[in-house]
Amino acid sequence: FGSRRARPRLVSQNFLLNTPASTMGCGGSRQHTRMAPEEIRDFSKDSRVDELFQNTSRCTLKSALRKEFEARLRAERQELRSKYEAAVKEARAGAMADCAEAVARLRPAAEDRGEGESRGVAEEACRLRNEVAALRNAKRPRLDTGDSLPFDNITYEALKEISEDAKALQEYAAECTKRLTMTLVPMTMGGAEYPVEVKPGIETVNDLVMKIWKQHNTPHSNLRILAPGPVIMNPPDVLMNYDLSSGLTLVVLNDPVDSQLLRLRFDDPENMALDSHSGLAGEWLNPTSMESVELDGRQAVVTSGHCTLRLAQPVQLDGQFTLSLWTFAPNFNERNSYRVSVDGPTPESRILLCFCNKKIGYYCRNHDDHQSPQQLLPTEAFDASELAPGWHHLAAVGGDGRITYYVDGRDVGFKTCGPMLLNGTIDFVGNTAIGTLRDEAFSVMSDLRIFGAAASAEQIRHLAVADLR
Repeated sequence: FGSRRARPRLVSQNFLLNTPASTMGCGGSRQHTRMAPEEIRDFSKDSRVDELFQNTSRCTLKSALRKEFEARLRAERQELRSKYEAAVKEARAGAMADCAEAVARLRPAAEDRGEGESRGVAEEACRLRNEVAALRNAKRPRLDTGDSLPFDNITYEALKEISEDAKALQEYAAECTKRLTMTLVPMTMGGAEYPVEVKPGIETVNDLVMKIWKQHNTPHSNLRILAPGPVIMNPPDVLMNYDLSSGLTLVVLNDPVDSQLLRLRFDDPENMALDSHSGLAGEWLNPTSMESVELDGRQAVVTSGHCTLRLAQPVQLDGQFTLSLWTFAPNFNERNSYRVSVDGPTPESRILLCFCNKKIGYYCRNHDDHQSPQQLLPTEAFDASELAPGWHHLAAVGGDGRITYYVDGRDVGFKTCGPMLLNGTIDFVGNTAIGTLRDEAFSVMSDLRIFGAAASAEQIRHLAVADLR
C-alpha cells in the first residue's frame, strides 16, 4: 500500500467503507461491515455513498428550516404586537375624541365661562382617566395569575410603592373634585335670577340656599329649590346628586305664621345644630346622647339622657309666640318622666311645652303668676297614649295670658299663665339643667319652629298638614 503518506488516506477510506451510512447520518447504531478489496474499485458508484450524503443533508435541512421557522415566528409576533399597539393607540385616540365631544356638548358658552380654561381642565381630567384605565387594564401574565407569587424584596417594595402612589392619586383626584367650581343661576317663576358660585362636589343644597340668602338677601328659611323633573332638592344632599345642567327653579314659600324666629330642621346629619333661619349653628351638650335618624320618610333628631342643645343666639319672646314641632309616637309613651321641648336661660325658667305622665302642658318654676310653682300645668283633655303610631304635629300658642295646645291641628286645651312666661328668651332645646341635673331629653323631634306671633287655629291646621319633609 505504498508509503506512510498514503496510510492516513487509506485508513480514512477504509473507515468510510467499513461504516454504515446510517451511522453517518442523524443517529443510528454504529456497526462496522468490512468490504472486500474488489468493492473498493466501485466505491464511487456505491449507492450507500448517496445515502450517506442524503442523511447529512437532511440534518442540515432540518436545522435550516428550524432557524427559518423561528425567524418567521419572531417576525409574526412583532407584527402582531405592532398591530395591537396601533389598535390600542387608535382606541385611546377615539376615547379621547369622544370625551372631548361630550365635554364640548356640556360646556357652557364662552361668554358664560372661561371656555379655554374649562376645556383645558376637562381634557386633562379625561387624559388622566384614560391613562389610569390603560394602566389598570394592561396585561401582566405573571402578576395576573391567581397562583401564589414568589417573594422577592424588589417585588415587595415595587408593589408597596404602587399602593402608595395609588392612594396619592386618589387623594389628588379628591382634592381636585373639591376645587371644581361652577356658577348656578336659580330662577323664580317670575324670571328673577339669583346667580351664585358653588362647588357641586362637596357643597349641599343647604349651602346653596345659604349663599342665595347671604348674596341676595332672600328669606332663606322658606326657600325651596327644584331640579328638572321637577324634583324638590333635599337640603342635606350634595349638589352633584342632581342634574344641574338644565337650570334650577327657586320657590319661596310663604309662612302660614308671621315673624319666624327659629327653625331647626334636624335634617343635616353633618350639622344637626343648624338654625336655618339665622344660618348659625348651636352647640350640643352631651352630644353622645344625640342621634340623627330617618323615620317614615322624615329626618329627625333623637335625644336621650342629659342631652340638650344650646342655641346659637337666644330667641326673644315679647308677649306672644307660636311653637311648632313634630314628634313620633309611641316614643313619648316610653316613660312617665318629664320630656322638655325648650327652656329659658336658667333651669326650668321657660318650659313652654313638655310631657309628663302622657299629659301635655308647661312647667312653671317660681313664677309670680301661679299659686303652685315647680309643677307641670297640663291640659285635661289629652292623653298621649291614645295617639296612633307615626308622626304627630304639636303646637303651643301663647298670648292674652294663656297658652293653648294643639295636637295634629286639634285644640286639646289651654292653661292660663302670667307675663313672665310669655316674655323673655328661649336659650335651649331641652331642659337648661339637663347638662348637670336632669334626664329629661325630649326624644324624637323634627322641624322645630318658633314664631314671634300667636297663630290662629286655621294657621295651626296649615302647619299640621303641610308636608315640610
